[in-house]
Amino acid sequence: MKKSVYEWIEPEINDEKEQLVQSYLEEHHLPIFLTPLLVNRQITSVEQLDMFLNSDLSQLHDPFLLHDMQKGVDRIQQAIEHGEKILIYGDYDCDGVTGSSVMKETLENIGAEPEVYIPNRFVDGYGPNLDAFKYFVDQGVQVIITVDNGIAGHEAIQYATDHGVDVIVTDHHEMKETLPDAYALIHPRIGDTYPFPDLAGVGVAFKVACALLSDIPVELLDLVAIGTIGDLVSLTDENRVLVKQGLQVLQQTDRIGLRALAEVADIDLSKADEETVGFAIGPRINALGRLGEAKPAVDLLTTFDDIEAIRIAEEINIKNQERQEIVNRITEEAMQMVTDDSVQVLAHAGWNEGVLGIVASRIVEYTGKPTFVLSIHEENGTAKGSARSIGEVNLFHLLQQVDEDLIRYGGHHMAAGLTLSIDKIDTFRQDINHVVDSEHLSFQNELLIDDVLKPDMISLDTIDSIKYLAPFGTDNPVPQFQVKPDSVDGLRRIGSDNTHLKGTFQIGDSTLPFVAFHFKDSKRELISSPDVQCVGELTINEWNGNRTPQFRLKDYQVSGIQLFDGRAQRFMEEDFIDPNAVVICFQKNHVKKVEKNIKNHVILTAEEYNQDEGMVPQAILFDVPNSLEELTQLIQANRTTRYVIVFHSFEEIYLNGMPSREQFARLFRFIAQNKQVDVRYKLQQVSQFVKIPVHVLTFMIKVFAELGFVTIDDGVMYTVENPEKHPLDSSHLFQQRQSLIKIEEFLIYSDIETLEKWFQQQEEII
Repeated sequence: MKKSVYEWIEPEINDEKEQLVQSYLEEHHLPIFLTPLLVNRQITSVEQLDMFLNSDLSQLHDPFLLHDMQKGVDRIQQAIEHGEKILIYGDYDCDGVTGSSVMKETLENIGAEPEVYIPNRFVDGYGPNLDAFKYFVDQGVQVIITVDNGIAGHEAIQYATDHGVDVIVTDHHEMKETLPDAYALIHPRIGDTYPFPDLAGVGVAFKVACALLSDIPVELLDLVAIGTIGDLVSLTDENRVLVKQGLQVLQQTDRIGLRALAEVADIDLSKADEETVGFAIGPRINALGRLGEAKPAVDLLTTFDDIEAIRIAEEINIKNQERQEIVNRITEEAMQMVTDDSVQVLAHAGWNEGVLGIVASRIVEYTGKPTFVLSIHEENGTAKGSARSIGEVNLFHLLQQVDEDLIRYGGHHMAAGLTLSIDKIDTFRQDINHVVDSEHLSFQNELLIDDVLKPDMISLDTIDSIKYLAPFGTDNPVPQFQVKPDSVDGLRRIGSDNTHLKGTFQIGDSTLPFVAFHFKDSKRELISSPDVQCVGELTINEWNGNRTPQFRLKDYQVSGIQLFDGRAQRFMEEDFIDPNAVVICFQKNHVKKVEKNIKNHVILTAEEYNQDEGMVPQAILFDVPNSLEELTQLIQANRTTRYVIVFHSFEEIYLNGMPSREQFARLFRFIAQNKQVDVRYKLQQVSQFVKIPVHVLTFMIKVFAELGFVTIDDGVMYTVENPEKHPLDSSHLFQQRQSLIKIEEFLIYSDIETLEKWFQQQEEII
């Protein structure tokens, strides 16, 4: 058995809703294939279908419904009229950089000359920094507008307020019970007047722009799309409109900086979609703030200078490569520190805190556990870092329960940042694990299955129609299809580091190529059982002008018993061996032989294995049992569902077969002529004389001894005069060898499908 990484949520069948959606699609000449996909997203009324499938700017909400929007706009306009000095205080991530750019261009369009300050995460930290605010207050700034931060900046905002500077907070992050004493707090979650609470920081900035301009500045939507996608907020309702329209603007953007970035990074903006932003544009904009000053990213997005744009774009591309190298190094180091704890808290001196969120994400992907990655600063006695979550574990709520261990923290369900004293790291690790363990939370993220893949769905037209549901992201995931392939063929590792897997599913009469990115399991997992089920996305593979259907595997599970075929030399391909597997020997005299070759696994006899009650991740059946009943007993012990079958025959009984009657007769004549033989030291000479291999000869002598034809005393074989006659097949040893020949033939030379069926039958007997 192989459990899925995600908790699969199968769609609920609602005939009435499906009929309504199908009728709507038929009426509007849209693919019926989309019916279950829309129903699963709770888009089931005519109004919802119209809004989702025909998203346009008319669906945007009135910006003045946001808390304090009118007050904030009035103050900004007053500042512009009186020539007051305005500061935009942004954030160093993609959301903050794009939001600051939106605010800057908007204010400039209505006559202001704002200054933009993007804090350095290593010097200023996240959010309003007291020293930075003091500096700008001293410089005569009269209005500070925060972008993508500020809702938790009590101390710095209070200082500005006390010194006559009005602070207008535009933010979207989680709020604590007490809000800062700002002039205006523009936040979609304050109060209950704004219909959509999930705007990104850039989305809030854009709403301020709409309010200031009394219009929708479409030319800014490319920035809004980039920031919204980059911040992983919900891509529903208003965000869906902003991103969908914004991607269209991005594909045709005249923004010099974005075109320069696309040129140096080899990005085709004309085909830009949410994946382009999420995996190519967003990470590059983020790279500057992760390693140092992020302000050049604002300069890039707002410049009108071609030369400056190329210079900054090249700098960003270099920084992104540097960021990737740093992430890989820290991830490798952090992986060595992973423990069995429910929550991973990994701390080390010298780690670049700007990339720790990415590292935490990779650790979560590998371990399936919430992860905190901290950089230790010996000089000031603190550790600072980032966290990423999984499943039901809400990081913000979790940190609230252990806030006595922390200096500061912030974030939301899936991501958080925190600072604590070095001497509190161990206490924090213990406390946060205690909270999670006591609440019995699920670590599995849910994966909504939209439909079961049928052969008639495997077409370019069908897959193209999925784009009606785009853009995809949080709360509007890429549709996932479940498939139970009839066979999995042509598996091979691909990629520069062989971390990806490619193969083909046979589904009915159709074949469907598939790819699995970052596939860390053995490729044998997918062919180790006929009961494998897969979930993934239907995509189109474009290569050399050809377009073909392709399945992007996201998760899989295997029910029932799994057999990994390690017979013959296949056992040497150790990619399918679990590091915690238990090696089982059916013959006690084989244990020492196995110990010489296998150093890193527990080795047990079958009897010892059956007597234990603990579960094991995988059992390696190394030698051949004396009987199939013995193997059945082991299977029915029900301690694992994953077996590596080696069935190594040390004596090669099947290959050597049963000695012929002529060989037995030859040995009998030799014994009659030689009344006593030293079989301890001269067995080799006897073997050569009678022309019978030593191991076969040893068996024959034991049979003769059992039948009373010879006796053996202290290594010497003596002939028995006038022995009682017994047929050879009356010997227990003779019968046992006959049985072992059949057992070896079955276990060593049967095809894997036959053995899988037999193992399954033994389990079902219980």
